[in-house]
Amino acid sequence: MRDLSGAENSRKDSWRITVDPPVTLSVIFPAFNEEANIRYTVEAARLVLPKLAQTWEIILVNDGSRDATTPMCDELAEQYPEVRAIHHVENRGYGAALKSGILAARYDYIFFTDSDGQFDLQELENLIEWAGHYEIVTGYRAKRQDPPHRLINAWGWKTLVRMVLG
Repeated sequence: MRDLSGAENSRKDSWRITVDPPVTLSVIFPAFNEEANIRYTVEAARLVLPKLAQTWEIILVNDGSRDATTPMCDELAEQYPEVRAIHHVENRGYGAALKSGILAARYDYIFFTDSDGQFDLQELENLIEWAGHYEIVTGYRAKRQDPPHRLINAWGWKTLVRMVLG
């Protein structure tokens, strides 16, 4: 926080007005075959981010998609000046997509989430509140909003991991 008390006032017990510095935010959406979701996710982010940050950007990292994600990312970047698209020619994996996005980020706070629209970006405000106090702030979905086939897949994977690893 900045101290805005006047320099001319030398009393130590003088009143102070403190103002949080403006938030600048880079939001990264790694995407692999997300043609059905990427536009909705970007549109939702564009509605929320101006309420959370003075300056912000959206970085779409297309990780070698084989569907129409590539042209959709380019179209969104052309349509909105605060959106940038990065493309991996081949699928390099989630970690590589995040690394590309983080290296391209221009602002103080960096946030990333899947580009399928599962995360309610309004919740980002709760993370930003803590960001001034910690170097890393993380959140997770308490209740997944996945379709039934993904819930069954997650349950099966969790069961397998528990059986194999105890």
